[in-house]
Amino acid sequence: MKQLFIIFTLSLLPSCLFAQIVISPEMGINISNYKLKQEFISFNTQAKGSLCGGVNLNMFLRSNLALESGLFYKMNGYKRASYGYEENATIHSLEIPVCVLFTPDTRKKKITVGAGIYGAYYFKGNVYVNGVKIDMRFGESSTSSQFFISKPIDFGCRMVSIVTLSEKIYFKSFLQVGLRNLYAESSAPDSRFDVKNYNYGVILGYKIERNNIAKNK
Repeated sequence: MKQLFIIFTLSLLPSCLFAQIVISPEMGINISNYKLKQEFISFNTQAKGSLCGGVNLNMFLRSNLALESGLFYKMNGYKRASYGYEENATIHSLEIPVCVLFTPDTRKKKITVGAGIYGAYYFKGNVYVNGVKIDMRFGESSTSSQFFISKPIDFGCRMVSIVTLSEKIYFKSFLQVGLRNLYAESSAPDSRFDVKNYNYGVILGYKIERNNIAKNK
């Protein structure tokens, strides 16, 4: 997966030569939850809030059209409680989004909307079960009956809306819906689950660099 991240990032470099580039550090709050199902049974879970942040890269192809990408750290998770059983999960991930951004009114440039996809790499996690910490394992499959084994790769749909507050400061909200079942395939009986991540949040960004190559040509 690390090789895929590198290849994807390098593939964006040619586009950078012909576009206006805006690089922005971002920091905000990510509210995450997981849909847990076992055959026809759905488990009730509660959302969990945490910090997220990273570096955003916008490549403006036109005055009202841009390609958004970047690299972000997120802390995901969920909470679950039922009949004396308590579960509190925390999962750390690195994400790369790819979105098309559109600004309807280029004169004011106050509102921008966008849609696209994201890819995530889960590298660390743990679950507290009734106060006892259990480290998560990551892999595509498992031959054991141990729970909390997650696939390391996730992907899904992403939607964003951006409100420009000043020339350099903006406010972004996002919604992401995971499409992949994250529970590792297992040969153990009664251990086939459907686990999908979804999260939303708000971010404050600050534009620190502009590349006006496109304007100079």
